[in-house]
Parts: sequence; C-alpha cells; structure tokens
Amino acid sequence: MVWYEKELLLHTACTLILSGLTFTQDTAIEHEPVSITLLHLNDTHSNFLSSLLSVTFPPDSVVYRMPVGSVARIATAIDSIRGVTENVLFLHAGDKVQGSLFYTLFGGEADAAVYNAMDLDAMCLGNHEYDRGKRG
Repeated sequence: MVWYEKELLLHTACTLILSGLTFTQDTAIEHEPVSITLLHLNDTHSNFLSSLLSVTFPPDSVVYRMPVGSVARIATAIDSIRGVTENVLFLHAGDKVQGSLFYTLFGGEADAAVYNAMDLDAMCLGNHEYDRGKRG
C-alpha cells in the first residue's frame, strides 16, 4: 500500500469507530444490536458488460462456459438484497476505473454515473484511480 491508501484506510477506520460512539452523560442507556449487510466489490476496472468465462474442473477436463460480470446483474442483485434487508452498505474497495473502452472513451465518468445510479455508499481509492494523475 502506498501512503495515501494507508492514510485513507486509517481515516476510514477512525470514522467508522467514532460514528459508533455516543456521547451522553447517561451511561445507563442500553442499545439494541444492529445488523449490517455489507455488499462489496473491487477491481471492476470499468467492465460494465457481461463476458463468457471458460472454466475447467479436474479430473474430467470438461470446459464449462458461464456468463460473468455485468453491472446490470450487480445492480439487480443489490436492489434485490436492499428490497428484503435493512441496513445494507454497498462498498467498492477501489480500482473501479481503467481497463476497458468505457474508461478510454469516458475517463471514469461512465463509472461514476453507473455506480451513482446503483447508490454506492462508499469507495476507497485504488491505484488506478490515479492513472491520469491526481486531478483525474
């Protein structure tokens, strides 16, 4: 990890810890436990479309082809989970951009629009978020 990732991680950890603290003089208050569902992505690299993945499992060496990826599938899964679950936190751990024609043409603007539409709650910056420098 480079210095800014460590600093961001430290700031995020401190924020999460401090956000759980209550400052009150009445210490007899009991709090109910809260369940949080974490949905996590990372290294999506501007890949929005589905693609076929070929997988072989020994010992039969049969090649299985299955569709993977697609922000449409991800958005559907997230909406489905949010529809039946409270306290859902959708996170991206970085490297959201770089690696497809969407990034080459739109420089991360398409990624921002897509993940904003999916109501991304928080994101950590990865090294590829700096591929075009500090200003994007």
